[in-house]
Amino acid sequence: MNKSLILSVAGAAGVIFTALAASKATLKAEKKLSDISDAELTKFEKAKIAAPIYIPTVLIGAGTIVCIFGSHSFNKRQQALLTSAYALLNETHKEYVNKVKDICGEETHQKIINEIQIEKAKDTSISHESMCEVVFDDFSDIPEETILFYDSFSKRYFESTLSKVLLAEYHLNRNFCLGWIPSVNDFYDFLGLEHTDIGETIGWTNSDGDYYWIDFINFRSQLDDGLECIVIDAQTPPTPEFLKDR
Repeated sequence: MNKSLILSVAGAAGVIFTALAASKATLKAEKKLSDISDAELTKFEKAKIAAPIYIPTVLIGAGTIVCIFGSHSFNKRQQALLTSAYALLNETHKEYVNKVKDICGEETHQKIINEIQIEKAKDTSISHESMCEVVFDDFSDIPEETILFYDSFSKRYFESTLSKVLLAEYHLNRNFCLGWIPSVNDFYDFLGLEHTDIGETIGWTNSDGDYYWIDFINFRSQLDDGLECIVIDAQTPPTPEFLKDR
């Protein structure tokens, strides 16, 4: 078990036991002093009589303080070690990236990054309101092949099924026709993908009446290594202008 955790638990328990011990010691001291109340005692004499009774309480309290400070010391030491390890890892990563670029070139480096960053779209439940009920478009029970897609808006790869992507495009357009001003991140919600920073700054708007349907373009493409993917693009690309009408 982690030493810092043990000391933290011991410190917390020590606080409780110190309070209980102090309460019991007070009762014992009051009883002992009441037994000799007939005699004239000074405050110093009373303290001298009661002091031995509080010795266990003092020891428990001292142990509690040691545990608390010990836990803090271990935490600082661990933080220092983690910081050093992260700095070393970051430096090693930079050296590796630079060496790959020197030996293989920038294009190969970017290809490696793209392959690493292939995401897997989450299962999403898409629904819409009809005249009398809420309809859920869920075809997850139908066997379908998972294929590789490339999102041209965020420049990333992800895995999903064709029906999920087409449903996402349809429902974004459905909301668009109903007056919704969607961002690219809204499209990612339908796809089951993580939001991106740029996805909140660009989107589609029909406030000028130029178009009322977002024509998505899904075309097959082949990577240099022969791997095929389907590129997702739009005839009318998303722009920051949508923010004025959102």
